[in-house]
Amino acid sequence: MANRLGGRFRAALGRLRQDTRGNVMLFMAAGVIPVTAAVGGGVDLTRAYMAQARLQQAVDAATLAGRKAMTDGQLATAAPEITKFLQNNYPANMADGTGLSVAEPIFQSESIDVDSEITEQGALCVTASTSVPTLVMGAFGKQSIGISADSCARRSGTNIDVVLVLDVTGSMAGSRLTALKTATTDFLETLDDTRTQLAVSGLRVRVGIVPYSQAVNIGRLLHEENSAYIATSGDYWTDIGTPYRPCTNDSDDDCNWRNRTSDDNARAVALDLSSFITNGGAAGTSFNNAYAWKGCVEMRPSIKTIGSSTSISSIPAGAWDIIDAAPGVVVNGGTAPAWKPYFSSPTKSENRFGTSPRTTQPTAAPWSAMKWEVDDRPTWRTTRASATTTGANPNASCPAEAKKLGEHSATSLASYVSGLVAEGGTLHDVGMYWGLAMISPQAPFVNETEYLAAGHTGSKRDVKKYIVFMTDGELAPPGTYSAWGKESWDKRIHSDSDSTTEHRKRFQMLCEAGKQQNVNISTIAFGDSMGSSDATALQNCATNTDQYYKAANSADLIAVFQVIANNIGYLRLSE
Repeated sequence: MANRLGGRFRAALGRLRQDTRGNVMLFMAAGVIPVTAAVGGGVDLTRAYMAQARLQQAVDAATLAGRKAMTDGQLATAAPEITKFLQNNYPANMADGTGLSVAEPIFQSESIDVDSEITEQGALCVTASTSVPTLVMGAFGKQSIGISADSCARRSGTNIDVVLVLDVTGSMAGSRLTALKTATTDFLETLDDTRTQLAVSGLRVRVGIVPYSQAVNIGRLLHEENSAYIATSGDYWTDIGTPYRPCTNDSDDDCNWRNRTSDDNARAVALDLSSFITNGGAAGTSFNNAYAWKGCVEMRPSIKTIGSSTSISSIPAGAWDIIDAAPGVVVNGGTAPAWKPYFSSPTKSENRFGTSPRTTQPTAAPWSAMKWEVDDRPTWRTTRASATTTGANPNASCPAEAKKLGEHSATSLASYVSGLVAEGGTLHDVGMYWGLAMISPQAPFVNETEYLAAGHTGSKRDVKKYIVFMTDGELAPPGTYSAWGKESWDKRIHSDSDSTTEHRKRFQMLCEAGKQQNVNISTIAFGDSMGSSDATALQNCATNTDQYYKAANSADLIAVFQVIANNIGYLRLSE
């Protein structure tokens, strides 16, 4: 019996060993925990990786924005932008006491710890860290996953040349000119900061300034480059006749200027201006004689066929007041002429000063030929001590001398900027012409297109070129003398009495020429006195629509200049 029962039990055990039904359930029960941990860990790690990438993007954006705003080299200036960009791009509470909060932090992240510093090279470095709560791994004791991101931003590795073309016409007098001086100084201070950063890599920042009205004072700089660039003689228009006849009473404005019976018409008078030029002195020297050459030049001869329908894509042959070429250079079969000194010759209508009798004639050239006007003394006005005298003199409405491109600092240009004076009519084309000529790589001012300071290894870097053009008014060719002479008499660019259209088209052509030369152009319309035609031309002059600015008041102008300065020399992430 016992043997039979034992046999049955062993047989049952054998069958049980051979029966595999239900084993899968046992294995599943045993493996559910590690599988859950593995799958849940993958989900949580994927979320962490996504959060990490998002945080890195936010830190990169915050670093660039902070460095752009950091115009004074201080972290306190950058901090608001860093916080704002982190908050916008990675919403979460900020753990550094900013007090910012959001209803639904991205990925349910914890508070962000932010740390910022400025390196010795001027780079802004930002580090942000936080943690992302787990969805599954919390059941296994892992409540969160820590993430972090860091980034550094500094100015790009390229040289920078900037020319400020500034309207200093009569309408800028008073508070507008004061605002321009402040805006320019702030702009230069920002460039100082950029210069400090780039100098570490052997790169440079240069700045030039071209104040303009109805002419530009650049002649002594041209003469310094090459004396042959300035003509020593030329024809100048006047309606003063000969022979000279002294006044016998004050009621006859014409009496000592021209002989009515023999000379009623305006005409060109040939003058030798060599002594006028020499008496003006060298570029950069103080100017203290209104009857010596201050340095303005006339624009060169041109053509009359440029009108409202002329294409701006190319400059016609013979338009030497638009063509950027040094004297003697052949362009389209023609040879570029020299520039004539700006010489505002007197007219009979200006004979309204002095007391009778006015009998003393000037004896020194060119005054003897021009019979220059008299002042409130019974003598000819041949000398005057003040260099800033306005009104009828050879340098009438000639602005301050332009500053050639150089590594000028805000400090070195402080007295220059503060000394700017508002005077004269508005010719945008003369300002843009000399702004482009100053920054151009070819003569008359030769500028390198690549540069690396001595003592630095590696290849030379490119030069990025910028023009900032600011004006407060409409283009208004003066009825008297300007860089195009007495337009109503010699009619160099037009055949009627109004040359506004011709000047505006020249301005547009110059803007297009600058763009073709890869010059980055920003334009600013200051105030509300500009008509639609000039506003459109100014807007189209800018490299793109984002670089056309309107400044309604002084505060706006200062802010706009700062925005432009911050955008010069693109920022890059260095880490």
